[in-house]
Amino acid sequence: MLAFWVCSSEPDVPGGATDDGYIHLFFSKTETRADLNPDGSGQFTEGDRIGLFVDGSDGVRYCELTYRGGEWTPRLRRADFGPGSLDFSAHYPAFTDGTSTDADFRIAADQSGDGMTQSDLLFARTTLDEGQNRAVMTFGHVMHRLKIELSGSTENVSILARSVADGTADLLTGEMIATGSDMQWITPAKSSDGSLEVVIFP
Repeated sequence: MLAFWVCSSEPDVPGGATDDGYIHLFFSKTETRADLNPDGSGQFTEGDRIGLFVDGSDGVRYCELTYRGGEWTPRLRRADFGPGSLDFSAHYPAFTDGTSTDADFRIAADQSGDGMTQSDLLFARTTLDEGQNRAVMTFGHVMHRLKIELSGSTENVSILARSVADGTADLLTGEMIATGSDMQWITPAKSSDGSLEVVIFP
């Protein structure tokens, strides 16, 4: 049985030493969302939101962190999650209210614009042992990217991809499962090299 709590949005507290009682999480995007560069370059920007589940001795709590002024707020107190080790599961961008660790997820039918970004999801997971309060969480893609390359003349050729549209995300493990039988045609995004790309369920 999981008990769910929502973290309070206290004002940020100025930084201090690593034993100041706060959890210091550093989020890294070595793999970036589909709208950023394939080589993994890209940074978080002002207003980005991360959903974070913290599983500790006091149950599972959900926090939503927002990137403001170069840091993530609100800051989290280590003591608020009980004694022992803590398991952290983060997803970006945040898209759930935290009432359940399972969430419905749908990919966009038109991914030629913002739809590709909205269909992508990043996930990171780490554990802090008792007495530790610093960790780096490295995000990776949990969706798949299908790349389509055509040879020969493509004049007057229209390309669509077909895929299951709906699925569920386990926001504790990062597992994505396609569900149902609702298939849809997807308009792909065009890359700078002329290839086409769509984000689909694994």
